[in-house]
Amino acid sequence: MGRYLKRVDEAVNEAKEMSQVPAAIDQSIPEAAIVNDTSTSAPVATTFRARFIGQGYKQVCGQADVYGDGVVPEISAHLEGALNISLDGVYHSPVGSDDDSRPWYGSPTILEQWVHHLLS
Repeated sequence: MGRYLKRVDEAVNEAKEMSQVPAAIDQSIPEAAIVNDTSTSAPVATTFRARFIGQGYKQVCGQADVYGDGVVPEISAHLEGALNISLDGVYHSPVGSDDDSRPWYGSPTILEQWVHHLLS
């Protein structure tokens, strides 16, 4: 189905692991800074993105914590008993698409990889 996004719980665990890695550069901390080495939350941008995408997935399949391409959850993209084709790095939406760096399933070069199955 394309590039799969991490589930929300995996993104949070990865952020926790990254926050526990000591910095290689010694930087002074201003006196007014609040340092919390025990935080269990993911960075705000990661959490917001994961929640935003998860809510979209929840509307489609009823679950927010599943894999998908950011538009369609994997479990909704595949039909049991059918030939299921998943192309890495390919998205289900033409919004923001670019035939080179962010192709979608309707991009001309991508169509060549799967459309012939509709005719057989």
